[in-house]
Amino acid sequence: MKTLRRAALFIIISLNAIWGNAQQTKQIHLFDEYAAQLTATPGQFEKAFSQPTESFISLQFEKFSFSGRIISNEKKYDNLQSIVITSPRFNNAAFHLSRQINKDNSISYVGRIMQKDAADGFELKQNEKGKYYLSKINTAKLLEPCHL
Repeated sequence: MKTLRRAALFIIISLNAIWGNAQQTKQIHLFDEYAAQLTATPGQFEKAFSQPTESFISLQFEKFSFSGRIISNEKKYDNLQSIVITSPRFNNAAFHLSRQINKDNSISYVGRIMQKDAADGFELKQNEKGKYYLSKINTAKLLEPCHL
């Protein structure tokens, strides 16, 4: 009986390992050729927020250019607006960018550039001096694979 249980357990573990490996897809690296940190200027973001949905826009971050179509430009509240730009140059990677007007009337930006099959992307960050920059991220560590 114990031999049968061990054999059944071994088969279940083996099938699970085979199934799990079959479900994994090879992730691409879209942004390998770009620096780990790229300067970002809020003036470009303001230009993007003023554009209507379906318009084309190009944002420049040092030697990295993200060009694409605005697929969403939504003002959710009086103090919060979000846009999504997709770029065919980077396999339809999406730049999700939000602008928040704070209580003191200062403006804060948050955003990420990600693509569902890519292992890398960028996150918009602000340093201690208030300057914005894109920082390369490992999206494989951020996103859990979904096997439905």
